[in-house]
Amino acid sequence: MQRDRVRVDDYYTPVWAAEALANVLPASLAGAVLDPAVGGGALLEAVEMRFGGEVSLLGIDVSEDAVRQLRNAHSEWSVSTADLLRASSRAASRVWRAARRDDLAAVVMNPPFSYRGNGGAIIEYLGFRGRVAPSMHFLTEVVRSLNPSEGFFAIMPDGALDAERHQDLWQQLMLDYDVERLLRLSNSSFRGARVSTSIVRLQPRRNPPTVATAPIAAFANVSPPPKPQPMSYCRCIEVVRGRVPLHSLPSLAGTGTTVPFIHTTELESTTLVRSAPERLADIAPLLLISRVGKWRTPRLIEVGHIVLSDCLFGIRPRDNATLGDLITTLPTLASDLERRMRGTGAPYLTLADVTSVLRDAGWHVHIIKASGTPGDCCCDSSILDCGASPQPQMLEAGPSGL
Repeated sequence: MQRDRVRVDDYYTPVWAAEALANVLPASLAGAVLDPAVGGGALLEAVEMRFGGEVSLLGIDVSEDAVRQLRNAHSEWSVSTADLLRASSRAASRVWRAARRDDLAAVVMNPPFSYRGNGGAIIEYLGFRGRVAPSMHFLTEVVRSLNPSEGFFAIMPDGALDAERHQDLWQQLMLDYDVERLLRLSNSSFRGARVSTSIVRLQPRRNPPTVATAPIAAFANVSPPPKPQPMSYCRCIEVVRGRVPLHSLPSLAGTGTTVPFIHTTELESTTLVRSAPERLADIAPLLLISRVGKWRTPRLIEVGHIVLSDCLFGIRPRDNATLGDLITTLPTLASDLERRMRGTGAPYLTLADVTSVLRDAGWHVHIIKASGTPGDCCCDSSILDCGASPQPQMLEAGPSGL
């Protein structure tokens, strides 16, 4: 490796991270290996170092300068320029056409993370249609077009893996691929950026399911959920995700009757000094937990109406008995909830994580829209009166299918 290219590789993929990805490839790997966002070539160099002549290396990059440098440094590689997010550019790339051959063994990549000032692209994949982050856009375009025998190995931002808006897309991808998070990388892996990333493998399914059943949380490296436990009564709670950004409060001033507003920084405060329109409020009792930022001690709002910041979750029991049980139980779940706080930038909890932890602990969870009216919360559809005590039953534990 030329010394002046080490700095370029650090900007793209650090050498140690490239080696970590190469080390999770199957030991029997042989054939063509493609990096569709090759950059400085660190991933392919790591693959070449491990497998030598067993593999032939293909690289594509949108940067003509990067491709020119790689051709000079690695004349034995096949490298070309293309913008893989454009169909016409892909079709014009001889390396892309070569990668679509039957002997493609693996795809390795560190796709672009940055939004570059936009809100992401709207894409379609099987039954999914929606706006996604650049890394998910890039991954999807590559996955839909290529068929490597050993699958795809990618360094992905944790935000792309865990964001709620991507879960439907991951479920569609899981119709065709077994998805596994192999290794978490340090959030200081990329110089100049604090981003939590993981190495993920998508391996073609031999017998694809007919329906998607597992959210992305199913492949996270977490402890298996506890076995279902018999419950002596219906442990019903509602989970509300706050929706009012702190920065929007000035624009909401003077729009009718107001009630207290609470943000994450006030979870541990004894007073609330901000207010917001009552029409945006949720009804107490609410046990509030952090959604974004660092984990803070939960706060109980016992009575009245309160407007929740978009950085909070509110957990609402249906009666005083359930409230007491919730107050007792939540401290035992705090470490699990805090551990699940992750993301590309500021750490955050997903709604799927919160409901999964609560359900694993035996709670029957209903998701309620912010400022919506509390609804009936029944543990069984045959129970018409939620105020009645149902018969003991087994509650299903495990990740929710949000």
